Amino acid sequence: MNDIWKAVKRCKQLKEQGLSQADIAMRMKVSRAEVSHLSRFDQLHPKVKALLDKYTLPAAHLRELVTVKNIYQQMQLVKQAYIHDWSSRDLAGEIQLLEEIDTLAKWQTMKDDQLGQKLSTLTGFTSVVKRGRRAKNSTNGGYVVLAFSNDEELEAIIKKLRKN
Repeated sequence: MNDIWKAVKRCKQLKEQGLSQADIAMRMKVSRAEVSHLSRFDQLHPKVKALLDKYTLPAAHLRELVTVKNIYQQMQLVKQAYIHDWSSRDLAGEIQLLEEIDTLAKWQTMKDDQLGQKLSTLTGFTSVVKRGRRAKNSTNGGYVVLAFSNDEELEAIIKKLRKN
């Protein structure tokens, strides 16, 4: 267990004793803001925490990551940040991209591999886009493939598709 998770665990224990953030900060010898961050880190989904044990990222990255609501997006961002050695600013930029409302024109001008990467980040699942292969009875066709590892991920994809 790395030091961040030890601090998160200690913060949680003190919080459960009914101490205020200011009191916890004094006991842990950190700022009250750091106590707030540690409490937010504890709210991450267990799958994301497990992934962070494998792909260790600094606390600055976690502060950015907790702003993302979707756990599959969080997991995708953890992997990408680790693999590409992103700074916390790089990660914040990627998160900002997720939050942007893209116009159809932007999507149409992207290359297939760029669009696949963007969809991977947006959905949290590996995505492949192939344009130019016509679907039956279509003039401009193509395919979008979303990869999943298990039934739980498939269910999450289906839920996302049904939302809209």
